[in-house]
Amino acid sequence: MRTQLSQFCDQFVHTLRPLVEPLSRASTAFESETSVDLSELADEVGELRAAIEALCQKVAGQRSYVLIFGPLKSGKSTLMNAIAGSYVSEVSSLPAYPCLVFVSHGDQPAWSVVDYRGKQNEYRDPSAVHQRIETAHGELAEHIRAAEDAGELFDPQQHFLDAIRRIDVQVSAANLKTSGAVLVDTPGLYTRMRFGYDRMTREF
Repeated sequence: MRTQLSQFCDQFVHTLRPLVEPLSRASTAFESETSVDLSELADEVGELRAAIEALCQKVAGQRSYVLIFGPLKSGKSTLMNAIAGSYVSEVSSLPAYPCLVFVSHGDQPAWSVVDYRGKQNEYRDPSAVHQRIETAHGELAEHIRAAEDAGELFDPQQHFLDAIRRIDVQVSAANLKTSGAVLVDTPGLYTRMRFGYDRMTREF
């Protein structure tokens, strides 16, 4: 499975990257020329080479994101498995938590949990990340109840910065590897813990 974006990026890089080396040689030649002052031209060619190289690096790193919406138990996991061409749901399945889960290809299973402070924790053990999320779920519920008891609309950036903002999952998936696509599992619709759903999707 290859997305149109990944095909375009490959073609773009394949077309422009061969220009980098000739431009580098030309810039060096202009700088070494003594009969005529070509320093300004050398600088311009050097800047062009650097711009093309930076653009190629940026384009080569572009990825397609596939957002998956739906209520809990609506078949989102089945859809993710079909797109990925692998049973990614077995690795990406996590205790229900209202945050975005990004699933991409990786040679070995790995998890990254980021909170609203920007703090990131890495995990290799599935039981450890499950325990982390289960604990976080209980803490989140307490802070939501406290905000509701105070008559306030819960906002993690105001009431609980330790809440999980996003989870990144790496799992071996051939289709995701060849396409460079990332699956984004969204929180289940119609759940009680649905705060910031609109903001999460806007920020994405």
